[in-house]
Formats: sequence, C-alpha cells, structure tokens
Amino acid sequence: MCRVYGVTRGGYYAWRRRGECARRREDDRLFKEIEVIHRDSGYTYGSPRVHASLKRQGQSISEKRVARLMRENGLRARSSNLYQAHPANHAFFRAIPNRSLGVMIDGPNQVWVGDITYLKVGRQWRYLATVTDKFSRQIIGWCQPPHGIVFSQLQIGCLPRFSFGSKQQLRRQVARYIAFYNEEWLHSSLGYLESKGV
Repeated sequence: MCRVYGVTRGGYYAWRRRGECARRREDDRLFKEIEVIHRDSGYTYGSPRVHASLKRQGQSISEKRVARLMRENGLRARSSNLYQAHPANHAFFRAIPNRSLGVMIDGPNQVWVGDITYLKVGRQWRYLATVTDKFSRQIIGWCQPPHGIVFSQLQIGCLPRFSFGSKQQLRRQVARYIAFYNEEWLHSSLGYLESKGV
C-alpha cells in the first residue's frame, strides 16, 4: 500500500503514531461550538451568522472555515420557501406607494413596517401579522386572528417548516421564536448585532 500512495514504510508508521494533527483537533473543537450555536438558533443560522456569533465570543476564525466545517458535517440553515410569484401581486404592490422608502431613520420607533404570512395547523392554515421597528428590527407586535396571519422575516426562521397540531402549540412556538428573534437573532442589516443592542 505504501508503494501505491508513494510513501515510505517509516513515514506511514510515523504518521500513525502522530495521531490527529493540531488543525484537525482545532476543527473538532470549533465544530462543537458551531453545533451549539446552530442548535441554539433553532437550526436557522447559516455560516455568516454562526461566524458572527463566534467572533462575538472572541474566536478568531474565518467565515470560510466556518462554512467548510458546517458543509463537511452536513449543517445547513433551515428555511422555507413559501413564496410563489403571482403576476397580480406585482401589479398590486406597484399601485401602492411605499412611504417608508427613502425615509432617513436614526432611532427606534420612527418607522414601523408590517407583514403577514401563513402557518399550517393540522389541515388548516393560520395567519400571523407582525409589526416591526425598521430601525432596531425588533418585532414590536403580532397578532394571530382566529382565521389566520405571519411575517416574511419569520419565514426565514423556524416556523413555516413545521406543521402544528393545535392553535395553542402554534401560539407557544410563535411567542418563543419572537422572543429569540428580538433578543438573540443576529441581523445582517445591523452588522450582525442583536436588535436589543441597537
């Protein structure tokens, strides 16, 4: 076998005695931290947010290394793609002026934006409506009407990939996710800061 791989017998046995290299041990240590961050995010963080979280903990690591470790170990950010293009939607949104576009904001509670999306409860769809502060990115209000309303930013999160058994289970999960989103989510538009830190 040494001849096939072009190595000497002595080199092979020296390699076996050495064991894992320092880089591999460091990769294993880092991956354990990456795994914890990924799990704590509800499996929603990809390599950019995991990297930002590691940097906040004082780790000196490149985003490419984080991406490689996640890829090699099968970790991916979970998101759902519920959006379906409808030509009528484009005409509708073009007809309504976006009054917040181009407004300069320099603090919280100057511009609020809202959105809706849908979540499956049993065999029915429920909707969630949210209002978000455009400056801090905090969800400042949400409503779940009896017949359904949820938020496009939540669609990138954990909610739409689940089907909920009851309205109560959905409400608990929405409240849990919004608390995580407001307290811990690292917003790329804020330089990977939490909205509470703005």
